[in-house]
Amino acid sequence: MATTYQYRGDKISWENDTGDDVSSGDVVKAGRLVGVALEDIPEDATGTVAVSGVFELAKDPNREWNQGEALSWDDSEGRFDTESNMSGDYSAGDVENCASAAEDAEDDAETGMVLLHPGRGELHT
Repeated sequence: MATTYQYRGDKISWENDTGDDVSSGDVVKAGRLVGVALEDIPEDATGTVAVSGVFELAKDPNREWNQGEALSWDDSEGRFDTESNMSGDYSAGDVENCASAAEDAEDDAETGMVLLHPGRGELHT
């Protein structure tokens, strides 16, 4: 193994500078990385965040998802939405194309299975 190897990269340390406590399971951002807190992380503390994997997360309940469809994080709504729905209508804090639908989701579902793609998203400012 290379002497420069540090760790797998599916989890990272994340400093909570949001001004609020973060609960385990909350979606958090670090630049264009979108992840899921794996533990409660108090304000100004550091905790572990998963940046890859499949998680059941909030979605737009008015939109159907198809497996493999590109997803973006809608920061103002605090949920994932389809690229086709958000395209051209991004706001500051949104992260475009940071995930894919891991499974189909019905249009009335409030959550969906999200496959995170580390480092692939584009942060809108």
